[in-house]
Amino acid sequence: MPLHFASLIPIDSLFSTQGIMVMLLGAYALAMWLFLTSAPKVYTVMVSDLAIAKLFMKACWI
Repeated sequence: MPLHFASLIPIDSLFSTQGIMVMLLGAYALAMWLFLTSAPKVYTVMVSDLAIAKLFMKACWI
C-alpha cells in the first residue's frame, strides 16, 4: 500500500486550536520574510561633528 503525503497530517489535528496557531505562525513568518527581503536598505553613518555630517550629505547628493 503506497504512503501518501495527505495521510501524514490528520485533518482533525490540522484544524485544531494548536494546528491553526501553527499555521498562523507560519503565515506570519512568511509575511515578515517577504517584507524584510523587499524593504529598502537603510544605512547609518555616525560622525563626530555636525559640520562633517553636512559635508557628507552635500557630497552624497551631488
